[in-house]
Amino acid sequence: MNELINQINNYHQLSPKTIEALQGIFTVKTFKKNEIILRAGDVARYYYFVKYGLLGYYTIDETGN
Repeated sequence: MNELINQINNYHQLSPKTIEALQGIFTVKTFKKNEIILRAGDVARYYYFVKYGLLGYYTIDETGN
């Protein structure tokens, strides 16, 4: 969590009150390889910050390509 706060601070200095608020709402989630976190048509309700690994995406057209 502190790594993310430090990265944000590199771009915009956060006040101690803001840091405390962010720490109260951020949660760490772990996903398995090839796990789908959002499907077409789903409403994105969260922001994700990738700490380790790689995040990919793909689309399929009407003909299955």
